[in-house]
Amino acid sequence: MLAIGKAGDEIGTGSLTVIDTEFINNEINSEGPGDLRGGALYGFAMPDITISGSVFTGNIGSNGGAVGGLGSSFRIVSTSFFDNRTNGTGPSGSLEGHGGAISLDAVTQNGVTGYLESGAVWYWTHEGALTVTNTTFADNACFANDTGMGGAVAISRGLADFIHCTIARNWAEFHGGGIQMCGDCDIGMQSCLFYQNTSDRDGGWAKFQINRAADRDLGGNLQYLSEDLVIDSNSDALVSENAVRADPQVLDLADNGGPTLTMALPTGSPALDAGATDNAPAADQRGLPRDATPDVGAFELQ
Repeated sequence: MLAIGKAGDEIGTGSLTVIDTEFINNEINSEGPGDLRGGALYGFAMPDITISGSVFTGNIGSNGGAVGGLGSSFRIVSTSFFDNRTNGTGPSGSLEGHGGAISLDAVTQNGVTGYLESGAVWYWTHEGALTVTNTTFADNACFANDTGMGGAVAISRGLADFIHCTIARNWAEFHGGGIQMCGDCDIGMQSCLFYQNTSDRDGGWAKFQINRAADRDLGGNLQYLSEDLVIDSNSDALVSENAVRADPQVLDLADNGGPTLTMALPTGSPALDAGATDNAPAADQRGLPRDATPDVGAFELQ
């Protein structure tokens, strides 16, 4: 586990750049003392952390299975998070086990920057913003005293936009197998694909893909939960006001070109040409061009 930063810094200094690196099967303790985050990498009071072209697989952390940050700002580009999970067993707070892949607390606290782009996240900020674009979250999970929330992403406070993301087969023990968000967050969703995200929550609260609909439906969102996974009427609750329910027939994670694995769309998928046309990114997760009628999710069929 890589730890960076200086304890006691009111405003951090320095930077870290991680390029083309694999972090595999790292693990930290499930219970403190102290703030426990990031099974593979932890940043404290660092204003400038960049992770690019890297892969985090099978890492385990109390909060944020792969990456943790406190008072730090991150830019994460073309990076994959697979099979990471939380193991928090503490009673509350930082040990509850949120963010199957990434846990970030007090993003603006470093006093220099307040912006994160991309990731599979537990996220909290007063003033920062989260933009997640062309990112695949697959097979991440949250385990923590029956209260793990946000198998892929958990947002406790702040502004966030998800654009052309594929969120598939993530799991949370308690709530929000795909995304968990607070009641007063401001969440936008555009051309995102939610596929087979689940949790163990039932009793009318089994909102598997997302715990509530996004605040801003920016168009082109699609979701699918097979009938054998449905346990009540809320299991496949809409991820946004105008989201479409249809089986996108996504394929398993594979090397489809580009620096990271992606989940391809086959010919005939209802996700093809179904994304929002306004402000779509020019390229997909692999760096290959999108056309004038973009596909839903992180992958664009050429």
